[in-house]
Order: sequence, then structure tokens, then C-alpha cells
Amino acid sequence: MKAHRCVLQKMQKIKVVIVGMGNVGRYVLQAVRESEDVQVVGIVELPERVTQIASQFNDLPVTSDIDQLEKPDVAILAIDKPSGAERCVEIPF
Repeated sequence: MKAHRCVLQKMQKIKVVIVGMGNVGRYVLQAVRESEDVQVVGIVELPERVTQIASQFNDLPVTSDIDQLEKPDVAILAIDKPSGAERCVEIPF
């Protein structure tokens, strides 16, 4: 009987973009950063809040245009109000 050798490959991290960085977004960011399998590649926020949010999270790119970020595998909509649907972006998967 032939023995089979199993080679485990390290999986690539799941690339995540967080849309919205209010209270919900901050909890999402904290949870995602605690995961070894996930990498936050950026934050999408309203144009008038980009500078403010970028100054708080200088280790992540912050933009109002998702096309300026590395292509994500997943986008998490961290919007706490129904009116937030207007903020949704087209995700280029």
C-alpha cells in the first residue's frame, strides 16, 4: 500500500473592506483585526468624513471611492441606519 504525503498550504487571508466607520464600523474593525484569517484593506466612508476617519486610522487607507482600494474579497456594510442604503457602493468583485 502506498503512503500519501499530505502537504498543507497556508491559506491567503480574506481581504475585507469596511463600509462605514461609525459605532458599528468600529466594532467590526476590532473583530476583524482579531481574526488571523482576515486582512482589512481599507475603509469606505462619506466624502466629508474621509479626512477625519483617516486621521483616526492612519494604518489603513480611507476613501469614499472603493475603486481606490485593493480589490476586496468581502465588503462589510457597517451601517447602523436604514438610510445608510444610500451610502452603499458598487463592489467590483
